[in-house]
Amino acid sequence: MITIRRTRIRDDAALASVKAEIIARGAGEGNPELAAKIEAVRGIVAAIRAEGDAAVAEFTQRFDGVSLTPDQFELSAAEIDAAIATVDPKLMAMLERAHENIRTFHMRSLRESWEETFEDGSVLGQRITPIESAGVYVPGGKAFYPSSVLMNIVPARVAGVKEIVMVSPPSWQGSIHPGVLAAARIA
Repeated sequence: MITIRRTRIRDDAALASVKAEIIARGAGEGNPELAAKIEAVRGIVAAIRAEGDAAVAEFTQRFDGVSLTPDQFELSAAEIDAAIATVDPKLMAMLERAHENIRTFHMRSLRESWEETFEDGSVLGQRITPIESAGVYVPGGKAFYPSSVLMNIVPARVAGVKEIVMVSPPSWQGSIHPGVLAAARIA
């Protein structure tokens, strides 16, 4: 159930009270089911911080039912090429068309830096710079989502992000679906 409540914030004390309530709700206070899920996630994060890739491998086995070793976390170029070779040419054509549409849209909405110097020497402007790197999560499971790949990677490329790392849980025959890999190659 979602409760919507309007609150008037007239001073700093009221703002602090609302912030505290939001934080408490986000931590699961008053909702034992949510609190249990938050604690489970905290346990996973703590295990990964402590044990690194070994913990990721353990959770991949537990949640995805796929047994991997850390050296299998990254697909080789040959594995990617082999997977993409199995993709239906019609799907490849659709992915390429979608890529071009997404790229065109984001090229048109790309903002540019600007600067103006006034007679008194003061300068006013805005500098637009891309971040150096970005991570993209692509959901896995019983379905595959090449659209998630394109809708996340293409705007980053258009913006000028230099390094983009894509992660996805193994789900399709113990690996990433070939359609998702094809979308990543096109993007």
